[in-house]
Amino acid sequence: MTRALLACLLWANLALADERIAAPPADSPEAPIFAALKAALRDDFAAYLDTVHPEHRATENERAARQKYEWARFRKQHTWYIEGTEDPAFVVVLRKPDGPNIVRVFLRDLVHKERMPVPVKLKRSGGGWKIVVSSL
Repeated sequence: MTRALLACLLWANLALADERIAAPPADSPEAPIFAALKAALRDDFAAYLDTVHPEHRATENERAARQKYEWARFRKQHTWYIEGTEDPAFVVVLRKPDGPNIVRVFLRDLVHKERMPVPVKLKRSGGGWKIVVSSL
């Protein structure tokens, strides 16, 4: 029991220091965040929507709401979180698991340095992860 608890604590605190992420593995929680940021660079809502968990884009109302609110904000603010545009990278401050299938990844705002890290909530989907909600 003690080893399992220590392993969980270690995994939860892996990114307590800033960690620069560029081209993350496809099965990592960071992969859909990276893909969403690249979609914003191309102003490609369809590509962004592909990064969203299927349970949260199943209906036309859900997709329309995402486009009107979350995508509009994401498009305006995505450059706050990336370094470069050709080979973009972002900075993870913390990963906080909420059980085995949900994780919150907190990103550093690189423009507004005094701002608290901003969470992206992800849920397992197939062999990888998808975005549930983004506060970027």
